[in-house]
Amino acid sequence: MNTQVLINKQALIRNKKFMSLMIVRVLTGLSFGIYLLGESWYVVNELNMKSYLGIVLMLTSIPRLLLMTFGGFLSDKYNKTKIMFMSLLIRGLLVFTLVSLIITENVNILAILLYAFFFGILDAIFYPANSSIVPELVEKEELTRANALLQSTNLFSTVVSPILAGLLLSIGSFIFLFSITAFFLLVGGVVVFLINTSVQLQQVQKETLIENIKTGYTFIRKDKLLSSLLAIIFIVNLFIVGPVNIALPVIVDEKFGSKILNFSFMQSALFLGMLAATLIFSIKNIRKKRGLIILCAMILSGFCVLSLGLISYLYQGILILTAYGACISVSSLIIAMIQENTPNEKMGRVMGLTSTASLGLIPLSYGLTSLILFFGIPITDVLIVCGCVVVIISSYIIWKFGFVRLSD
Repeated sequence: MNTQVLINKQALIRNKKFMSLMIVRVLTGLSFGIYLLGESWYVVNELNMKSYLGIVLMLTSIPRLLLMTFGGFLSDKYNKTKIMFMSLLIRGLLVFTLVSLIITENVNILAILLYAFFFGILDAIFYPANSSIVPELVEKEELTRANALLQSTNLFSTVVSPILAGLLLSIGSFIFLFSITAFFLLVGGVVVFLINTSVQLQQVQKETLIENIKTGYTFIRKDKLLSSLLAIIFIVNLFIVGPVNIALPVIVDEKFGSKILNFSFMQSALFLGMLAATLIFSIKNIRKKRGLIILCAMILSGFCVLSLGLISYLYQGILILTAYGACISVSSLIIAMIQENTPNEKMGRVMGLTSTASLGLIPLSYGLTSLILFFGIPITDVLIVCGCVVVIISSYIIWKFGFVRLSD
C-alpha cells in the first residue's frame, strides 16, 4: 500500500484502529449535535434573543465552508492523530469553560457567538484529518465497506443527538447538557490515541499554505475522475440537500395538517432509506461498476426530489423519501473512490476539498433556498426545478463522460 499502513487482512470489526475511529466518529457526532441544539435552545429560551439564532448557527457552520481546505493542508503536513486529539481536547475544554460561565451567570450573546465561532473552526480542522486517515487504517479493497460503516455512525449520531439533547435537558439543565458534551469530546480525544498509525509523513519541498492548497486543487483538476466525483458531490449538496431538508416541514405544514407525527414519519423514512443502503454497501462491499451506480442513483434522486414537489398524500412522501435516502447514500462509494485514487501525501488536501464540497456547501444551500423562498417562490416549485437540474446534469454525465460511467 506504498506509504499507507500495512495491516493484516481481517474483518473490519476486528480492526481495533478502525473500530476506535468509529467510536470517535460517534462521540464527535453526538457532541456536535448536542452542542448545536443546546446552543440554539439557550439563545432562544435563556437569553430570549431569537433574532440572533441565525447568526449563531451561521458562525458555527461557516468555518466548515472556509477552513476545511486549510484543515486538509494541516492533515498532509502534520500527524492526523495529533490534529484530531488537539481539536477534541480544545473543544472539550472550551465547552467546560462555557459551563463555568453558565454556573456563574456570566453568559451573554457575545460569549455564545464566540463559542460558536471557535467550535466551528475546530470542527473544520478535525474533519479532514478524520476522513483522510481512513486509507491508513484499512486495505484499499475495504474502503467502500469502511466508508459505509462510518456513514452509518454519522446517521446514528444525526438521529440520536437531538433525542439525547432533549433528554439531557428534560432530566437536567444546560449545565448538565454542556458537561456531557465536553465529556464526550474529551473521551473521544483519549480514544484517538488508539488510532495512532505510525505513518511517516513525507517531507516535500517547502511550500506556502496557498501553494500547498493550490497543489491539491491542481491535482484534482488534472485528474478527470476525481474532478468529476467532486462535481457530483457539489451538485448533490447544492441542489438537493438544502431544498429537501427545508421542504419537509413546509410540505407537512401545507399539505398534511401541520402534524408533528407526519413530519416524524417522513424524516424516519428518509433515515430508513439511508440506513438500508448503507448496510447493503457495508455488507456487499461493492467494487464493480461503482461509477454507473452513482450516476443512476443521482438520476433517481433527482426524480425523487421532483416527485416530492408533486405529492398529495403522506404515503407518497414516505415512499419517495425512502428511495431518496437510499440514493444519496452512494456518497460512501464516492468517498471510497476518491480515497482509492489519491496518493497518501495529498490525501488531506483532497479530503479537505471534498469535505468543503459536501459539509461546507450545505449552509450555502440552505441560504440560497431560504433566499428563493423569501421572494415568494413556492418550495414545491424549487423542488421540481432542482430535481430536473440534477436529472439533466446526471444524464449528461452518463452520456458524455464515459470514464465516470465505466469506472469501478
